[in-house]
Amino acid sequence: MSLRPTPRKEWNTSLAASVGDLAARGCRRLVVTSVGPDDGASAVVAEAGRALAGSAGESVLLVDANADDPSLRRTFGLGGRRGLADLIEEVYLLDPTNEDPLQFGFGDWLAILRAQRRTGELRVQEDGKTWVLRIVKGSVHSITGPADANERRLGEILVDRRRITASQNEEAARIQQESGRPYGEVLRALGWTAPEDLRSALTEQVRDRLTGLIALRLPESRFTEMVEPHRPASGGRSAGASDGIVDEQLAGPMHEYFKRPYLSSQIPSYFSDTEIPNLKVLTAGRSDVDLLAPREREALGHLLKHLGRIFDLVLIAAPPVVRGGTTSALAPRSDGVLLVARANATEAPDVRQAAEELRRQDANVIGLVLNETGGDDAATEIPWEVLNHDHANPA
Repeated sequence: MSLRPTPRKEWNTSLAASVGDLAARGCRRLVVTSVGPDDGASAVVAEAGRALAGSAGESVLLVDANADDPSLRRTFGLGGRRGLADLIEEVYLLDPTNEDPLQFGFGDWLAILRAQRRTGELRVQEDGKTWVLRIVKGSVHSITGPADANERRLGEILVDRRRITASQNEEAARIQQESGRPYGEVLRALGWTAPEDLRSALTEQVRDRLTGLIALRLPESRFTEMVEPHRPASGGRSAGASDGIVDEQLAGPMHEYFKRPYLSSQIPSYFSDTEIPNLKVLTAGRSDVDLLAPREREALGHLLKHLGRIFDLVLIAAPPVVRGGTTSALAPRSDGVLLVARANATEAPDVRQAAEELRRQDANVIGLVLNETGGDDAATEIPWEVLNHDHANPA
């Protein structure tokens, strides 16, 4: 099969339409990488971004993740500005316990503690009421709310739902007090409630507590680091949801309601404007920050999630695919990957090898862009299935 590049104007329209369609289908964070050096991945990112932001009016962020060859900086004439590496180091990896806690909202604390995989206790207070979140390696294992009469105990929820009787609730509470075992664990041991009923009741309780956090105006939050997870005995009112319920709710629709004044003010300061109002660029920044290091890699994933929420499309210019390279940290944290290869200069086995390396990292390889960097012609974009039907992995 012979595939040749198409005229630039036609290609811009075609590729932009394809990328726009992918974004509409949920692929809003796209990594654009290449089979080899000088294949033109950054040019593809720049042209597609310009086309979508200019004609379609989409809000587009171009991220240069290739610190060794920061082409986007040169393409847009941005110079040595702070960028991706600086943002990760200065925003996501700062120690919030050494900063003024009043500058952080609850959403800021969650994002930073998750990115740093911290373990400890986050206390959120306002008007004499206190919420406590116990965090283990960045994951929120439990949340307790203020001890006021308005909050329903776990047993009360189950009784209201007719999943246990009032006498069973009283007996389970007595055993919990005598043994110190969590209330839900007591119910399971007695065989009085099904796991799905307990989980549903715990979910309702967690939602109620998170709703209380959302309603806070100017809470004060403080984090206490712990070497080992602090897991106190939990009963009806303070039952912990240690099986992923809290994290599940925090990642759901409630996520949008948590205030993030610090991230909202700091992150945009690293973006650079372009001649197109809807098009921003996040340059590579300093080259001495290793995006493959565990802390930086974790923070990178959280940053990309955040960027995907505030832009219609995030196009990430990544280095060529090599085993253990930076692209291996980026690709699985994106919604999809486009491979770029030079037309008439790249062998099919090299393309397949690059794709297989990406798949080893659990990346979603969507398509191939054949690029001709040396003439008036630009590129041909084809779906990955055309080149490698047996291993197709569409979005």
